[in-house]
Amino acid sequence: MSAHGPDHEVLLEALWTQGLDADSKEMRALLARCETCRQTYTDLRAVEQRIQGAARFESDVASEVAAAAPAPGEEAIEGLLEELARQGPAAKRPRSMRKRELWAWLSGLAALLASVLYLALNSRDPEAPTYLGGRLEAVHPNRLVDRFAPFEWRDPDGASRVYEVEVWTIDAQGRRVELVTPSARVRVTTWIPDPELMTRWTPLLNNRTLQWKVTGYSASGDVTNASDVFSATLRSP
Repeated sequence: MSAHGPDHEVLLEALWTQGLDADSKEMRALLARCETCRQTYTDLRAVEQRIQGAARFESDVASEVAAAAPAPGEEAIEGLLEELARQGPAAKRPRSMRKRELWAWLSGLAALLASVLYLALNSRDPEAPTYLGGRLEAVHPNRLVDRFAPFEWRDPDGASRVYEVEVWTIDAQGRRVELVTPSARVRVTTWIPDPELMTRWTPLLNNRTLQWKVTGYSASGDVTNASDVFSATLRSP
């Protein structure tokens, strides 16, 4: 075994910055006679393999995030990532690197890949909730109406055993004002509010408009389906 020295560092640098073949006679001889070089080579190869694995993963998820809005800063480093994915162990790096600089360079690339993957995966739109049944459909009231009651909806799959109706309005300051508290629960797809309750709604309505939504529940209390939010406006007398 020979002592590790500056000439060994030069050969290791050539391996990473000038595309020197690790299977070359010169490199095999160096790794055979110097334990420090073997350990350094093993460590650097492990780092590069992790980087290449991250690059492959980035390529695999690219199709999933292609439709999402660009994450902040993604455009600035997209080209660098694409170049990294094309590079192999023999790709040329800056020529003046020494061991410490090589570690910093490889670590920086790994951190960059991790940051971009995080931004890409977290820039996707939130997924819509998954229900056991189909979406509930509004029948009445919806859009411009002569009266608000009755509240009616369709449950295409009949998946729910009980329904919860929420009714509210948006005031002039953009705040939600509840009109039914707590929300009404019924076992059929029709709900008729108490006339006295509806009388109390009148001074609260902004532009004679209310909004409502219905959610379906199973016998065990789990959410099975839900409707969109519907808006209904009472015609002027």
